[in-house]
Amino acid sequence: MNCARAIDLMGDAIEGCLAASLKEDFYEHVDACTPCGTYFQQLCFTRTALKQLPRQSKTSRQRNELMKRFKSEFRDEDP
Repeated sequence: MNCARAIDLMGDAIEGCLAASLKEDFYEHVDACTPCGTYFQQLCFTRTALKQLPRQSKTSRQRNELMKRFKSEFRDEDP
């Protein structure tokens, strides 16, 4: 497995939904490749830290406005 493929699979690995046929190659690569191993550890750490943040029960007016603008811009780019 190469670095690009390993990076593409990191999200699935973190979520625990990496295909069984890819697990061995993925973890062998991450264990052997220092940059990929470090990146994967950082992603895992970041995910854990973010899960510990308190969730806000209400959304802010600014967030709602930003979401509207984002959706509007995104729709304009659809082919």
